Amino acid sequence: MEVEGEVGKVPRHSCLKLHPQGQTDPIFVKATWHDSHFDLLITDGLRSWVCRGTEEEVRERAAQWDQPVSDYIHLSERYFGFQHPDSLYRFADAGDNGHR
Repeated sequence: MEVEGEVGKVPRHSCLKLHPQGQTDPIFVKATWHDSHFDLLITDGLRSWVCRGTEEEVRERAAQWDQPVSDYIHLSERYFGFQHPDSLYRFADAGDNGHR
């Protein structure tokens, strides 16, 4: 059993096939959800990317949305853990040469 941080805190995992807006081929997202941060592993079958939502970044983003960290993580998990038919997914370069 994988234990993260405090005893009994086991990360949650999800896998999702997404069809981003403007792309013909799907991408696949494997996510690991912790109480205060997350990791996304993304692939289109040829290339792959890693997105690490650090505790600091998650805190900052949650504050921008006036949400507690736990609500921000829950909402992110809902949208990256389960395909929503009415949602449009699009990926853009974060401006750091494709490293994020």
